[in-house]
Amino acid sequence: MAIIKELNPGDTLKVYEDGVAAEFVVAQHNYEKDLNGKGKTMLMRTTLLKDAVKWGNNKKDVSWKNEPTLRNWLENTYAARLSEDTLKTIVPVTIRYDYGSSESGTLEEQRFFVPRVVDFSGDTALFTGIRRFFEDSLSGGRADITEGSNIYDLWTYVFSTRSTKNYEDGDNTRGEALSLYVKHGRGADPGSPGYINTYWDTTTGQWGVSSPNILVCFCVDENATVDDNGCLTANSGPEIQSNYFGMNGVFGRWGKFGLPYRVYDADGNAITVTEKLNGEVHRTFTAIQNGVYRFEISQKELESFDWNTDYILTVEASDGRTTNRKSCRVNRIRSSGYVVYIGQIKGTADGQSYYWTERNILDDPFNENAPVILDPEVALEANEISSFTFTVPVSNPFYDKLELKKPVVSIEEDGREIFMGYITEMEKNFELDMEVTCESEFGYLQDRDCLVENKFYTASELLALALTVEDDPEEHVGFKGEGKVFLPGNVTVEKPESDTDKETKAISDCWSVLTNSLTGKYGGYLRLRKEIKMVDGVRVYTRYLDYLAKLNDKTDQVIELGKNLLDISYYIKAGDIVNSVKAYGWYKSGWFLWETTNPISREAYNGESIKKYGLCQRVLVVEGTDSTGDSLLKKATDELKKYSGFTGSVQINAADLCDIGVDTDRLDFMKEAYVLAEPHSIDDWLPCTKEVIPLHELDQKDFTFGATTAKLSSLQAGNFATAGKAWNAIQSTIGYINK
Repeated sequence: MAIIKELNPGDTLKVYEDGVAAEFVVAQHNYEKDLNGKGKTMLMRTTLLKDAVKWGNNKKDVSWKNEPTLRNWLENTYAARLSEDTLKTIVPVTIRYDYGSSESGTLEEQRFFVPRVVDFSGDTALFTGIRRFFEDSLSGGRADITEGSNIYDLWTYVFSTRSTKNYEDGDNTRGEALSLYVKHGRGADPGSPGYINTYWDTTTGQWGVSSPNILVCFCVDENATVDDNGCLTANSGPEIQSNYFGMNGVFGRWGKFGLPYRVYDADGNAITVTEKLNGEVHRTFTAIQNGVYRFEISQKELESFDWNTDYILTVEASDGRTTNRKSCRVNRIRSSGYVVYIGQIKGTADGQSYYWTERNILDDPFNENAPVILDPEVALEANEISSFTFTVPVSNPFYDKLELKKPVVSIEEDGREIFMGYITEMEKNFELDMEVTCESEFGYLQDRDCLVENKFYTASELLALALTVEDDPEEHVGFKGEGKVFLPGNVTVEKPESDTDKETKAISDCWSVLTNSLTGKYGGYLRLRKEIKMVDGVRVYTRYLDYLAKLNDKTDQVIELGKNLLDISYYIKAGDIVNSVKAYGWYKSGWFLWETTNPISREAYNGESIKKYGLCQRVLVVEGTDSTGDSLLKKATDELKKYSGFTGSVQINAADLCDIGVDTDRLDFMKEAYVLAEPHSIDDWLPCTKEVIPLHELDQKDFTFGATTAKLSSLQAGNFATAGKAWNAIQSTIGYINK
């Protein structure tokens, strides 16, 4: 294997065009470095392309810039012949061109081009290595050299150039072609430029010379490689593997920490690693193959961070030719425990966001001067309307603020909101204390309906439909004025290609549309995300609802048996086992009066499940008369995939080490945590899909990892022998993370 910059001008290599190797010669290193800087090597094809492409216009003066026909052909038709691996090595450059009698110009961002006449003429020729190559090749009698009838022995290589000449011959513009030849025993030499009459017509020659064709050129990164077969290939460079770097998660920390990562190079090259903090070099070292390292942030460095501000940690790995990099964000979050607020919100003038008009502390156990509530407990669950229950003593100064629906209740964890909702139930006990139940703001979506039409919707279209809000009426305040708007966010769930079914026309509340037509059918997660901006000194909140196939955010805290894993239990349930789906349809046969409609059916089944549980069958009917055996089988197979015999999750009672002062991230709802319990066969990143937090008894937190809506096939369920195996099946089916 060789590196391009190690080759000499005149050396050759192969480039595959439509799978066929073509020979190229190294023309010049640091091509036009005054225009392009260093590091770009020009390659030139050693034989002409068979294509004859005109690029001029006989009705006007032309240049390489203002007549793009040939440029476009190279950029599109020729580029399509090269592999993706080859295209990765090509770098756009700025080129020069000649036109008129004495004019010249430059053109930027050119991937492909042809030579200029001056490149082959005189002692100032740019490509001395190429001249030497052609001289040696022509003297050796290359196969495509033909005999001439004049003073020259051999002629070859007549090609178009980036040079045009204007002559006072009416409206005719001539272009220059270049010929290379061998003189009487004196070796090869580039000939004087041959002026091609009507050079836009590639069928026209000059002095008996064949018509000019294309000698294609391009530049590559000097760190591109040539493999052992002499072929140009991209250098992929070292790879960085990490559960942190390359992710979008923000990690809240308030003590020294280190984020692990692994580096290796497939070619076995030496690896130099550079760690950067906000672009400034933090550490540089030479890594070993498959070495595992940690980006360490000391306590002193962390204390220099501003509170609640993102900092970018970057790891760069270089093999001397290619540098790859990955980054992640960290955020120093001020730890203040759980604080409960009560107040009022109002929609912004544009109806897209909301802001607090009144906000009072209802409970703060870390502030001895703050009011208190009793037995507060919040239950957060994926794809569900979360709940918050508590009791307000009659002595609480905001006791009179309690009323149904209107007030907003919010919980912040370390300054970050984890719950917001409204009061749905109130009940006074014997001591007149008020027992309160709240629902999360997802409940706002139950308060309005939307019309689902009888048509096919994509996942994004259904999400947008459910979140669409009409403008407020003039007579009274509406959802926008009340600040109850959600905007469509990111959608990474896609319906299966075979799912072309139309929705049933109905009027339904918006939350039911999301849960029945999206998560209930296709899985995934509805994640509420808020953006906060300061507008005229007021904190303005904008809600976005994402529909995600998987959760990517992670927490740094490891749940480990013997440390913070207190208890673990499995929930595995046999539900509706379906191991056969039969699809019925019709097709037509015959012609005219003899045409008949005939029934047809196909079955998709799980044989192993039938052996274990017996036949459990569902039937579907396909409308129309154009069904085929293949189309029905595909329908049945896709339907069978929707059914499963089991649902499952793992419930973990773990101590959140953050609550007892350990320097680590919190265990967070809708984030993945690493769970290590070898006796239970658990050793993986798992998503927290439910969290129950007694705000005043933090040692009683419950976390559920998994999803009670996750589907497993009956065949997999039949393999359950131990709880450990059960979980292995669950996690492999749900596919929470790709290692």
